[in-house]
This record gives sequence, structure tokens and C-alpha cells, in this order.
Amino acid sequence: MTLKAEKRARREAERAKATAKVQFFRLNYEPCPDDERPSRFSFECPRGRGRCGQLLIAGADLGGGRRAESGKRPACWTWDGNREAPTFAPSIHCLSEAGGRPAGGCGWHGHIRNDVIVA
Repeated sequence: MTLKAEKRARREAERAKATAKVQFFRLNYEPCPDDERPSRFSFECPRGRGRCGQLLIAGADLGGGRRAESGKRPACWTWDGNREAPTFAPSIHCLSEAGGRPAGGCGWHGHIRNDVIVA
């Protein structure tokens, strides 16, 4: 392994155990007060690129009587209800798409468990 690759691997390992610093939002992207059930969440990018997400939480009211459901479109994640140390499932793959083709994202793939980034 080259020195550059070793340094990159070490940085990834350090970030892999970083706190996710999850923030919760309403469906309209406004911050969600503690007394409301959030519809979206974001977290600190494990690769140091700022905030990732605004991802839907399963059960979020999408309007018109529709709710976000795991395994259906739009994609959503289950949440354990813990605001202090949240866990989400399934894994998160940080990619964005436009027209069915990759259009951005850092490429990180992992989990948030108890507010910890797990690669």
C-alpha cells in the first residue's frame, strides 16, 4: 500500500467511528422541534464534505394520505425514535441520481447506529 493510500485509509478509519451529529427536519426541510415527529434527517458527512441527507423517515406524512414506506419509492429509512442516539436502517449509500444515472454524492456506504457512523 502506498503512503497516500495508507493516509487515506487512516482518515477513513477515524471518520468511521465519528459521531453522526444527526439533525431532524419537517417534510418541508425546516428544523423539526423536539415535540414533533420528524419527517427527514441529515448527518455529518463521514468523508468530511459537510452535511449529508435530508433523507425521509419511514412513516413520514407525504400529503394526500400517503406515507413514506420502507421498501417503496420514495426511498426512506426506519428510525428507532431515539433523538439523542438515533439508529437508522437500512444502510445509507451516499449517491444522488438524475434520470437513473449517478449525479453526485460522496459514495460513502454505511450505517448510523446510536448516532455513530459505522462503515
